[in-house]
Amino acid sequence: MLSRLRGQAAEQRAGLYLKSQGITLLYHNFKTPRGEIDLIGQEGSTLIFFEIKYRANTRFGAPQEMLKAPQIQRIRKTALYFILQNPRFQNAPCRFDLLAFTPKSPIEWLKDAF
Repeated sequence: MLSRLRGQAAEQRAGLYLKSQGITLLYHNFKTPRGEIDLIGQEGSTLIFFEIKYRANTRFGAPQEMLKAPQIQRIRKTALYFILQNPRFQNAPCRFDLLAFTPKSPIEWLKDAF
């Protein structure tokens, strides 16, 4: 339960940050039976799928090191599902970005992360 609350708080912090950077947020926690995308936004005509990686501390590694190949594949498949379900985005350029941070660190925004 506590980790879920931390995750929600991290996604809220990330969403506020992205809005301050001019990103229009379209969806929070887009879920399918096979995967989830934390945030989906738009910058101009570009559709951006955001993965949020938050760690309470870096004792076991930096947040951005927690994104592994199987998760990347699930995110890509979920993004394809999203596009197929939302025809208005079928011709939009897409990007996969990563936001990584800890409670005491600034948000690190890695564009085209995967």
